[in-house]
Amino acid sequence: MRRDTPTFRRLAIVLTAAIFALGFAAPVPAPAALAGGNQLWTASYHGQQSGEAGATAEAVSPGGRTVFVTGFTGYTAQDGSTGWATLAYNTATGARRWLRTYRGSDTSPTAVDGATSIAVSPDGSTVFAGGFVTNSGGVSAIETIAYSAATGVTLWARQYTADGADSPVTMAVTADGSAVYVMTQDYRTLAYRAATGRFLWASPAKGLGSNSFAAAGALAPDGSRLYVTGVSLGKNGEEYQSVAYDAATGAMVWVRRLAGPAAGISYNATSVAVSRDGSTVLVAGYVNGGAGSNPIVGYDSTTGATVWTKQWLPTSSGYCCETVSLGVSPNGSTMFVTGVGGGGFNPGFYETQAREVSTGALVWSRTCCTSEGSGSLIAASPDGSAVFTSGYLANNEGTDAYATVSYGAATGTEHWEATYSGPHPTRGAVDPAAIAVSPDGSKVFVTGQAPQGSNQDSFTTVAYGT
Repeated sequence: MRRDTPTFRRLAIVLTAAIFALGFAAPVPAPAALAGGNQLWTASYHGQQSGEAGATAEAVSPGGRTVFVTGFTGYTAQDGSTGWATLAYNTATGARRWLRTYRGSDTSPTAVDGATSIAVSPDGSTVFAGGFVTNSGGVSAIETIAYSAATGVTLWARQYTADGADSPVTMAVTADGSAVYVMTQDYRTLAYRAATGRFLWASPAKGLGSNSFAAAGALAPDGSRLYVTGVSLGKNGEEYQSVAYDAATGAMVWVRRLAGPAAGISYNATSVAVSRDGSTVLVAGYVNGGAGSNPIVGYDSTTGATVWTKQWLPTSSGYCCETVSLGVSPNGSTMFVTGVGGGGFNPGFYETQAREVSTGALVWSRTCCTSEGSGSLIAASPDGSAVFTSGYLANNEGTDAYATVSYGAATGTEHWEATYSGPHPTRGAVDPAAIAVSPDGSKVFVTGQAPQGSNQDSFTTVAYGT
């Protein structure tokens, strides 16, 4: 199941409790020294449910010893996913540290459950997973669970149920570890006390355009505001919609929209990031429905005023479209963006760019993977020396792969490319969902789904030396 399908991207709704143990596949070490692009290990998980499974999000512990992965299990095209799982792996070996699974109280085959986001507390003691579940009577809810990072023991679990409440798109923890925020597809943000799970507030899903659908969220470095971006329906079609919320109260501070240039040309925002000094909110996405370029926008974080707008990746066919992702360099001066170029329903290549945060001016641009590439993930090394991208790649033999590339952050010089197809690449989707870098910058982790020994799509995490 491709992550960019409407079924998966909107795969939302529902929840409560029932923890059960599922089967697993052992990590597969790769004979490699800790060198650039060398595969260090792979680890997979499917569980006992039939249907597909796949990771949707990952996070690395601040100490760098553990990578945490969460996602969905039991997916079928007819019914959606019916469970979720969260796993912890040793970053050095890929050995599993612990596994926790979850379902809502409705355990029927048509109940929809899945995890979509994960975050780690700054002190590394707690892992927060967020998703949706279905409870008895078909009642849907947003579930947030806090686990002990060391053991996987559940510390607290909270549900939020409201009309229209939709799946989380991301989670964030304040720098002091006091609060955890859950940002959802319907532009709702939930705040909890991180230590106890005490509910603090929910931002109202009001003051938005019609048919609003959020795709990404970010927390300001000082913890004062939350920013959510996605789309709403305007007069020309879908348009970027970016919203700022007060992190203390959930009150909406500003909302800004960017419409396509003509009727039938939609702008779809898919990623948001905040500059290191907190002054600029960066939004990127793609154009759909007509030839054109994909806009990147810098907003003043305080007022929402547009600081600059740049166009990138022109498309000729009226369809550009995979997720576009943003990242910011550790020193805060440079933003990195990756996405798809070439247009058409089979996009032709990854495009990765570096731009100045203050002006949007282009620093460098690189392309790779000219075989239906769809770059959609990006992460910078902690020391600022490298930027890593990953995305879905299909070659002419019908073999899917994770395609991961390392560039020098200053110049865009390519350091290495690596692909992972798994043991059965032609029998299902091989599709990455998240990328993360270890705190010491020595490893990069890519997770998503790929067919494993069962020939069914499974959680699949790959570690590379950088």
